[in-house]
Amino acid sequence: MFFSWDTEEGGPHGNGERFRFPPDLLNQARYRALLQAICTFLWIASPEGDFTFPQEGWEAYTGQDFSSHGGSGWIEAVHPDDRAHVAKAWTEAVSTRSWYEVEWRCWHGSSGTWRRCRTRGVPILNSHGEVVEWLGAVSDLDGHAPLRPHHLRNE
Repeated sequence: MFFSWDTEEGGPHGNGERFRFPPDLLNQARYRALLQAICTFLWIASPEGDFTFPQEGWEAYTGQDFSSHGGSGWIEAVHPDDRAHVAKAWTEAVSTRSWYEVEWRCWHGSSGTWRRCRTRGVPILNSHGEVVEWLGAVSDLDGHAPLRPHHLRNE
């Protein structure tokens, strides 16, 4: 099944042709638009709770490259006064395989300031109930706009 619309009325192409795309692409576009509207960036962690590959949104927001944020190096972008409670909440969530939610201050690399953020994370389970990965979202609570859509590309 494909979704389509006429462009005779000046649609996306404006040249009178029909534009068709498979529903999985439509769903991806909707999913990405929704994520952009509700969070600043996403992250993915291993079953053990580590960043095991570069996190594009994290890098764009904090300025930490993968050599800095990989593994548990991300904690360095957490305000020193918040690190203990953020680390404790994360360790508890990973060990109990439960939802994770915490408010904290995150380093915002491009402005050189600490910003209040809320992070939510959930374990993604396979059919045997084992954690395959963690998926999380960070929202900037100081009212700053989310990252542009291209920052969601690989997350």
